Amino acid sequence: MKIQLRAAALIVAMTLSCLAQSGAKDLKAELEGLHNQWFTAFEKGDGATMDRMEVPNLVLVNADGKGTIWQKPGPRAGKQKPTGATRTLTNATVRQFGDTQFSRG
Repeated sequence: MKIQLRAAALIVAMTLSCLAQSGAKDLKAELEGLHNQWFTAFEKGDGATMDRMEVPNLVLVNADGKGTIWQKPGPRAGKQKPTGATRTLTNATVRQFGDTQFSRG
């Protein structure tokens, strides 16, 4: 009986782990898609698309090790200049903490 109970618990744990990994893969794919969409707009100078994707009071803390903070001064539409640069997202890791939700407005 104990072996069956342990086996059942192991199967449940493995199933939950697989479901969590599947959800993380879906979340990662969605976040990578949004990242690519935003950077494509940035590279083309498409401020209107960037405005639709960003919250109006956007604040960024740069990963430069210095804690540099950038605050969005206002709408980008009509002001954003094309950069001509391209970027590639590699080796991304996504972790979801709890029942977090986000909205694309």
